[in-house]
Amino acid sequence: MSLLKYIFLILTLTFVNESKLQGQDSLITTWNNASKHDTVRAMAMHVYSRRLAFNNPDTTLILSNQLLQFSKERGLKKFEVGARNNIALSYYVKGEYKLAIDNYSESVTELKALIFGQDTTLKVFAKTLLGKTYNNIGNVYLDKGDYPLALDFYFQSLKVVEEMGDKKAQSIALGNVGIIYGIQKNYENSIKYFVKSLQMDSLTGFKSGMASNYSNISNLYQEKGDLKISLIYQLKSLDLRKEIGEKDGIVLSLVSLGSLNAEFGYTAERENKPKEEVTAHFNNAVKYFSEALNLAREIGEQRNEAVALMGLGNCAIKLGDPAKGVTLCENSLTIAEKIQSDGEIRDACKCLYYAHTALKNPAKALPYFERFISIRDTLNSAERIREIAQKQFEFDYTKKAAADSLRAHEQKILIQAELKNEKTRRYFLYGGLLLVIVFAAFMYSRYKISQEQKQIIEKQKTLVEEKQKEIVDSIQYAKKIQKTLLAHDAFLNQELNDYFILYKPKDIVSGDFYWATKKESRFYFAVCDSTGHGVPGAFMSLLNASLLNEAIVEKGIEKPGDIFNYVRAKLISNMSAEAQKDGMDGVLICVDKVSGEISYAAANNKPLLMTSNGALELPGDKMPIGIGERKDDFTTHNISYSKGDRLYLFTDGYADQFGGEKGKKFKHKQLEQLITEINHKSSNEKKEILNNTFEKWRGSLEQVDDVCIAGLVL
Repeated sequence: MSLLKYIFLILTLTFVNESKLQGQDSLITTWNNASKHDTVRAMAMHVYSRRLAFNNPDTTLILSNQLLQFSKERGLKKFEVGARNNIALSYYVKGEYKLAIDNYSESVTELKALIFGQDTTLKVFAKTLLGKTYNNIGNVYLDKGDYPLALDFYFQSLKVVEEMGDKKAQSIALGNVGIIYGIQKNYENSIKYFVKSLQMDSLTGFKSGMASNYSNISNLYQEKGDLKISLIYQLKSLDLRKEIGEKDGIVLSLVSLGSLNAEFGYTAERENKPKEEVTAHFNNAVKYFSEALNLAREIGEQRNEAVALMGLGNCAIKLGDPAKGVTLCENSLTIAEKIQSDGEIRDACKCLYYAHTALKNPAKALPYFERFISIRDTLNSAERIREIAQKQFEFDYTKKAAADSLRAHEQKILIQAELKNEKTRRYFLYGGLLLVIVFAAFMYSRYKISQEQKQIIEKQKTLVEEKQKEIVDSIQYAKKIQKTLLAHDAFLNQELNDYFILYKPKDIVSGDFYWATKKESRFYFAVCDSTGHGVPGAFMSLLNASLLNEAIVEKGIEKPGDIFNYVRAKLISNMSAEAQKDGMDGVLICVDKVSGEISYAAANNKPLLMTSNGALELPGDKMPIGIGERKDDFTTHNISYSKGDRLYLFTDGYADQFGGEKGKKFKHKQLEQLITEINHKSSNEKKEILNNTFEKWRGSLEQVDDVCIAGLVL
């Protein structure tokens, strides 16, 4: 199995949002402008050189060395380390692994010096980057086929990023650990780490990580022989990578799809399927491998260039052209030897063995077979599997604060002394007896200390439990406060003919809320999703609801679109720069009791109208009520409806819930289908079915977000 890897090489150097920096030409202009501040010039060169790394690593090497010298002369430690990591990245992309490891190792030394140095402003930066650098070193060893060393660095990375609370970096380290276990056919541990990583990616919106997890899960299913499910996950990965324009990731997915289609061909051949079917599978594999080869050459990705050539070579053999297979696999072997990638050398040798065998040339086939067996046994030896198990043990062990660590150290010294002085056991016996006495006294002392510590811990435990109870009680009281914000049943019963509301906070309090008010002949009802959940989300929901009330009741604004415009303006003007991205998504409807007209505005949301002709997704504005890429006015839409039509408003918590047999999202399409199926039922029945379906889908998994769905009969 050829499990694919994450690549995490993003360096955080300043508090500047790099997405707001200039284009390529402007960055070079800034670098060459001596009147600019040194930090601004260094940032411009760092970003520019890193953007070129995957497509033009040679240029990145030249520019990063310039930046390294510039930073050393001016004492810019952050950019000095950043330049060093960009140099290492360039060598990694070029397949020059030794130079990549040398530069990453030098970066680690510099970062540790910063962590233990006097400059407190650099400590957090250095520790954050240290975790990512450990991960990058693990990637290099993974490419080289040295799995125990790769796993060692991934666990070092995981330990650091967990301490720093860096969820994106944790996700990557978890995924990489899953890859190593998958390579060693430890599927239980592999899928455990991939699922943890995928869930964290989904929470943080890290699409590159999600694509890698989909690809890795696909490879696991391919290894287990479930090719159809494997194909589904790999196509998901390819679509996501194309969406974000991740060229190196696209190459990985194309290579895997080539491998999958080839495996379909081998399976069809074993099952004696028609020759046309077998040939069609291998032709599909050639299509994907060819796309991968062209893109790998375009971006200078030598490892997957070698993999694609080897895949095309195998296909050529199966399609009746072993001579072409020899040429392709020899090219693959040349590249694999150049970049010292044992896994690709092994596969190219296997391909050449089959090609020469098909050409009836056993004298040329045999050396390739022997080399293939030698490398395969080295990579998959039982000793390496034991080393990997030991790395897992070491990671778990270091996370525990073992009270008897000193005693274990003393025992280790005792054993070492016994082995070393085996020839003089008679003298050692007396010393051993003395040591036992001392050790017993020490253990008694430790016992007394542990008893005292136990009493302290019990007191602390009681204090923690009391504090926890106070916190929970406070949040429960906050829940009562938030409940007063929600639309009351008596008020809704008075204004609506028939309705239901499914409201399921993730925590005790919620960022989702449903709210209603009345001004003269107009009744307003909103279902909204504030930024965050739990206590932060609840604070935002209180603020957002109060602004809606202010716009309608105090300011007398009538149209839903104008109301959203007012709330957005108030949020942006009244909140700090750090919090201006907070706000809400949602739908606000207005029912005019005199004219009978119903209008609405929707922010990053689309209401669902169920008519006698079926489901109709109503339009909405693709922007939040807060800071966003668009600053257009919100649109006020009018709803054309017939009496008895049903309108559904919902936040994204229901559709985003992970669950089911495969642990994937429920999704909006499935929610719309469910609502269509139960639309004819009573409101109480619909609420019960939606709730039961959600709980069954979620199963034992944690609820990922607040849930709010409202159904209204018009």
